[in-house]
Amino acid sequence: MSKSSKTVDPNQISRDLFTTLTNLHQEILKHESNTNNNPIDPKILSCIESVLTSLKSLRYIESPKTLSDIIHTIWKIYITDFLSLIEYVNILVSDQFQQIFNCVMKVYATINFQSIFRDDTLYARDKFFRIFELLSLPSIINFLKNQSNNEIMSHIANILRMLLLQMQNIEEEICFKKDDLLNQESIIQLLFEYVDMNLIETNNDIQLTIIEILEFIWTLVDNTILIPQLLNTNCVSFTLKWINMCELPFAIQRASIRLLYNIARHEKGCNALNGADALRLLKEFKQRTLDTTINDTTYEDIRLLFSMALALLTEPKESKSDAKSLGKVLDQLMQMTVNTAQKKNHKYGDFDISEPLVVFIKLFIHDDILHYCIKESQVKNMKVSSKIVFFCDLVMQFRGALAKDDELDQLTLTALMNIIWSISFHDEYIDELKSNGKFLITIKSLANDDGEAWVEQYVPKHMSSVKKAAAGILWNLDENNPENLFDIWVDFAYCHTEDLWEEIGQAIEKSDIILFLMTKDYQNSKSCRQEVMYTKDSLKKKFIPVYVARDFVASGWLGVRIVGPQYIRFGKKPFEATIKDLIKLIFEDKSEKNSKNKDSKPVEIKPNENDKSNQELLKDDHEKSNQSNGEITQVSVRNSKSIKKWNSKDIIDWFDANKIRHELKEIYDFQCGTELLLYGQCLRPDWQSEYLDIREQFSKRYNTPLYRNEFVRLVTSINQLEELQTKPVSSTCTIL
Repeated sequence: MSKSSKTVDPNQISRDLFTTLTNLHQEILKHESNTNNNPIDPKILSCIESVLTSLKSLRYIESPKTLSDIIHTIWKIYITDFLSLIEYVNILVSDQFQQIFNCVMKVYATINFQSIFRDDTLYARDKFFRIFELLSLPSIINFLKNQSNNEIMSHIANILRMLLLQMQNIEEEICFKKDDLLNQESIIQLLFEYVDMNLIETNNDIQLTIIEILEFIWTLVDNTILIPQLLNTNCVSFTLKWINMCELPFAIQRASIRLLYNIARHEKGCNALNGADALRLLKEFKQRTLDTTINDTTYEDIRLLFSMALALLTEPKESKSDAKSLGKVLDQLMQMTVNTAQKKNHKYGDFDISEPLVVFIKLFIHDDILHYCIKESQVKNMKVSSKIVFFCDLVMQFRGALAKDDELDQLTLTALMNIIWSISFHDEYIDELKSNGKFLITIKSLANDDGEAWVEQYVPKHMSSVKKAAAGILWNLDENNPENLFDIWVDFAYCHTEDLWEEIGQAIEKSDIILFLMTKDYQNSKSCRQEVMYTKDSLKKKFIPVYVARDFVASGWLGVRIVGPQYIRFGKKPFEATIKDLIKLIFEDKSEKNSKNKDSKPVEIKPNENDKSNQELLKDDHEKSNQSNGEITQVSVRNSKSIKKWNSKDIIDWFDANKIRHELKEIYDFQCGTELLLYGQCLRPDWQSEYLDIREQFSKRYNTPLYRNEFVRLVTSINQLEELQTKPVSSTCTIL
């Protein structure tokens, strides 16, 4: 830019320029509307020349930031005052008037925006949201609603693309906060709607605008912290609609998959996509568009994005990926990780280093994929001896991420720690991890850091925190456990299946101590109830309840089985302290001498001052059922099965014979005699607590009360049934 030999006043230049623009606007309004190609009035042409002269004076302004602000004001005046003059459209599209636009664009091109934004991120942030204000001006809104004059539509599209491109450049230099788009959701949704309305249009200007809009939104969504707000713009429904459409141009297909992938990078985005059946639509897109039998390099980028999105959306227990089918994608992910690691800003192309690492966490649940990536993946230009060393070096690079306010660096460190934790479960990699002294020092430092200097960190649900992962790595490397304390069996293989009572029962029988993870769902589960009853009441084994939720408290049948302080709750104390409490409780049990189980006490009914007939009712029922043998009510059944072999039909007959309320039969839904007998043992310690629990359920379910004497009948009948169980089985089964 040429410089003036004399001192210039930028404020005077800008005032003169804005005055000439105001004069031009007023002069146009003095004339009748010009829509019939009439010659432009000489006075208007003279005003246009004055504007052009003033624009040329901008070359004397030396401050790029000052010039940037002046250009921004020009755009605001241009869009607000001139593009709204639809009745003068012939003036607006004339060669003379378009010289103003061309001159502004020439000045705009001389400004080094990247340097301005890089040196002053606060200014960059302010500039970004000021451009958002331009997008909200009526002329732009009308364009996005397809309501602009056809003759000027192409011109407005050109301005919109220029503004969106500038916003993309600014996005790379600023750090967003979670509520930044609070006032921008409506305009972003309007951008989505414009794309949706015009997808099948063949007009070149429209297609270019669609691509620019999608590129802008993709760059916006690349900032994961913004995704919860972007979900309010219906981005999920629009994106899934587009990938489900046939015959879309390649550029729009790619932009749609990129957008979907970025939404899936946030937990809330992932939930929204899964709630909208994204997995099914993605698989249909793959069958329709990504034919794996065709080696088309054009679609290589889309295949990678597709695989990354699929990995993020799929729960580990539902994932059936294998290294053989994903070999090429895994090579690409490893190469992407290496490439980004070697860049100063840890970005390569469109990707940050955290992105492939987060995907690896989901994929490394499969051992064959983990082994392939560590041992076999084809990677170029890796400057260290092994993939293990590569990941360890990255951990040391990002060691201080938790002390800085950089969300991506924090996510990178968290992902790396979770990856190495997964690797440390495999014996074949232990020695290499333990031989890296600097790495071990770093891990121990992270595990023992009190976290006072750390900023608040968001940890996705499928990851563990850095501190927890560090402790897990040290444990696997035997750095924190010099001796094996005891053998542990965990039901990993079958924990998601439905009917494995026999295997579960055998596991309980072989164990010295059983830990049950207590949740509301667990308490409501009939099969879980059977496990606890079998452990605590039948086998009399040590049973340690472990609460995994901070605010859940067991009640009813589960609550009465938790004696005194002998339970563990995670969430209230630090994780390590809670683990120590759990180990202490286990060791206390190991140190106790085995003692014989105490004889079970008969059901003890305590009198209730507010219900004087309770004692008498129970006594009457008990006496009637314990009369001489000839007076016992007998119910003949068609088989001679023992009570333990009863099925649901036998139990129904038993309920009916003893005149127990049929609603109780529905509530308990006993399926076999063993359940009935075990429940009887559960009633012995405190049947009245169980009555209070069942009474509440009964009232809510049937909107009618369950009286104490009605429940006493059930208690008495089960008590008699247990006594009958000890007698020899005859050909006629007596059901009390």
